[in-house]
Amino acid sequence: MTKKTIVVAKSSDLASGAMLPVIVDYTDVVIFRDESGAVHALADRCSHADVKLSEGSYDGGEVVECPAHGAKFSVCSGSALCMPAIASVQTFDCSENNGEIAITYD
Repeated sequence: MTKKTIVVAKSSDLASGAMLPVIVDYTDVVIFRDESGAVHALADRCSHADVKLSEGSYDGGEVVECPAHGAKFSVCSGSALCMPAIASVQTFDCSENNGEIAITYD
């Protein structure tokens, strides 16, 4: 299957330490800019409960916390970092060029 790349935001839309929900081909995704300036993207759904991670809290580093039950996930790898979540969250390739943030997906 050929990968597709779509621009989802302007770089100026995502401040350092912030997250932004976007839609990629009918899929809810949340993008993050960590304090070092790197961008990351995860599926915007907790693997434990059907809740949007973008409604939770983000520490500006590597951790996003689900608003429902406090499950925490790595924004870099999607890995579940604590209970009640045990499954990872899907990650997406995310890049930033010429003032735009893009996601590559299947």
